[in-house]
Amino acid sequence: VTRATGLIAVPDPDGMLDLCFETQKFAKVNPPDVVFDFDGADVVLKAPNTFFDLGNVTCLTIIPKKGGNTMTFGNFAQVNFEVGYDLQAQQVSFAPRDCTNY
Repeated sequence: VTRATGLIAVPDPDGMLDLCFETQKFAKVNPPDVVFDFDGADVVLKAPNTFFDLGNVTCLTIIPKKGGNTMTFGNFAQVNFEVGYDLQAQQVSFAPRDCTNY
């Protein structure tokens, strides 16, 4: 992300997130999409799904999980997505949706 934006990281004032930028500078760049590949199915996340504005800093909301090899696809990542669960096929699907219309 730092390479794609050209910005220098700053500390999260709350110490919770690993990668933050000054909000005024972040607002002037086009942050990259983040793509998650789930066994050949890509889920593309835009900036509102991956960054959170904390006032003076804007931070990446993707954090490493300590231990194990599973991951949690958190609530920010799921905003404006319709998530489908096919229990028989044991598949999860993600489709972009404007959820303000529901």
